[in-house]
Amino acid sequence: MSAAERERIDQLTALLQKADEAYYTLADPIMGDGEYDGLYRELRALEARFPQYVHADSPTRRIGERLEGGSRAFVHSVPMLSLGNTYEQAELEDFLRKVRRDSGDHVRFTVEPKIDGVAVSLHYRDGVFSVAATRGDGLQGEEISHNIRTIRSLPLEIPAAGAMEIRGEVYIPRQAFERINQQRLEQGESLYANPRNLAAGSLKLLDPAQSSRRGLQIFCYSLQGFPHDSHFQCLQTLRDWGFPVSDLVRQCASDAEVWDAVQHIRQQRELLPFDIDGAVIKVDQLHLHEELGTTAKIPRYAIAYKYEAQQVSTRLRDITFQVGRTGVITPVAELDPVLLAGSTISRATLHNFEELRRKDIRIGDQVLIEKGGDVIPKVVKPIMALRSADASEVVPPENCPECGSPLHWSDNGVHLYCQNPLCPAQRLGALLHFVSRDAMDIAGMGEKVVQRFLDEGILTDIPDIYHLVYERVASLDGFGVKSALNLQASVEASKAHPLERVLFALGIRHVGKKTAQLLARHFGSMERLMQASIEELTAVEEVGEIVARSIYSFLREPASVALVEALKRSGLNMESSAPRAQVASGLSGRSVVFTGKLSRPRKEYEEMAQLGGARVLSGVSGSLDYLVCGEDAGSKLDKARKLGVAIIDEEEFVRLCSAE
Repeated sequence: MSAAERERIDQLTALLQKADEAYYTLADPIMGDGEYDGLYRELRALEARFPQYVHADSPTRRIGERLEGGSRAFVHSVPMLSLGNTYEQAELEDFLRKVRRDSGDHVRFTVEPKIDGVAVSLHYRDGVFSVAATRGDGLQGEEISHNIRTIRSLPLEIPAAGAMEIRGEVYIPRQAFERINQQRLEQGESLYANPRNLAAGSLKLLDPAQSSRRGLQIFCYSLQGFPHDSHFQCLQTLRDWGFPVSDLVRQCASDAEVWDAVQHIRQQRELLPFDIDGAVIKVDQLHLHEELGTTAKIPRYAIAYKYEAQQVSTRLRDITFQVGRTGVITPVAELDPVLLAGSTISRATLHNFEELRRKDIRIGDQVLIEKGGDVIPKVVKPIMALRSADASEVVPPENCPECGSPLHWSDNGVHLYCQNPLCPAQRLGALLHFVSRDAMDIAGMGEKVVQRFLDEGILTDIPDIYHLVYERVASLDGFGVKSALNLQASVEASKAHPLERVLFALGIRHVGKKTAQLLARHFGSMERLMQASIEELTAVEEVGEIVARSIYSFLREPASVALVEALKRSGLNMESSAPRAQVASGLSGRSVVFTGKLSRPRKEYEEMAQLGGARVLSGVSGSLDYLVCGEDAGSKLDKARKLGVAIIDEEEFVRLCSAE
């Protein structure tokens, strides 16, 4: 190979990188599309001939091969926590006051826009992009490296050694969203609900060529692994390295400056080419993040100030009735389509019949609608001054709109229920809930497939999922042997899921994912749970009498008992993934915090403490019982000494775990 050809690869790589930055980051193109495409093809041809000289951050490496077999799980080494929310200035001021009380008046804050997108984690090793993942549940996400590479404003190499983690928010600009929806409208396809949902779906695509056409963008908001004292400095460094960072970020010394920054971002909201739903306020000094700590779900050093929901008015054409998977009948407002917060709204929930009566909402009204938290559209109120004489009151149905069975009111007169267990709407909803990602996670059984299986008589109820005749599935139009085998593998894999997933999948009223986990951990097995009394159920953390009675009644219904027995016979796991809590130890009822480099994984020690009846906390305070210290303990150790907290080593901690 001649030196000239190698030099040409270097030149083309640098030129196309500069063009990408100008187009995607600076919004100031330096060449036309035709010129760019020609140079891109020339570079790709040279790289195919001389692969040993391809740059790690070459523009041609942004779109890779299609993934086979689905996405891969990714465990976050540092949890990606949610933020606490507030909608009130007084609550924001209370947050600032508490931070200053705990950390001193020298605290600074940064204020930045809260992008309405999808949180992601990007990892670089020795300056080269290595892997990216979604937030998922905060502890585990999905690897999306192949799609993140398609974001041309994102550098694939950085001038930093070691391991770096950069977090950001992936979004789709409103203009790109509208273009995609217009194309789908012209092709007779259903429209996407909003830019955030489209961004989330694009990141999960197996084919990066598809996601590259969606126009994904990113703003980065966190840098971990680089020696900085300030969050604001981290953002400056990210910007210097070529990462997109919002121009609206401000560093604030006083509470007044914080509020001014929040208001400034609010004023810019409608002018931005992408959706935001608030401002994020963070303590700027990074050493204070560790001192302030976190709760189980949210950090104490940051908060999101959510802006008021956007509202528009439109005509309520009709009210229809929707049957949920638990049989509850929900009134739904059918609206004249209207654009709201970046998406077209034609339907909105009315929640229940008590809500209808209280707000006096009638068919034919001009109504005010908003997105609650900028996500779920709801009817706020009718505009009484515009009510016409022919606006008609809503009469609750007497029979189920799906199966025709008589409906029954709840004891408080708020909800209307269909109690027919064979109701088609409930059956479809129950099946879809059972196979959903957070329940039994059976891939290949979306709504259209489940509905078709019901129509074809392949499925009639949940246990049938584990007795599918795959030869028949393969014979259906649009399936084939490979699809049937993939479905069979997913069904078989679901049998190994732990008890908490099975409990959530059953669709017990008031039992969400968290409650299912708590029940599984407390009782350990389905058999013990089914034998539990209401008193024993209310002894479970976060389970009150209403939830306990719902669980108790469900597990004593003959149909529910038959369902559980059928799932047992099909081979589903009816044991918890976590051992039952044991409280007979020297840590029973005590609180524990871990700090420093420990000889065993921190998660292992935390589980030991929890099994011993202790509460594992993240921050040091005067009420803490024990601080367990490993090597190189930092500010937590200093704070514990000042507050007189008992400080123990790993050996003493293990002894306490085994002591009664």
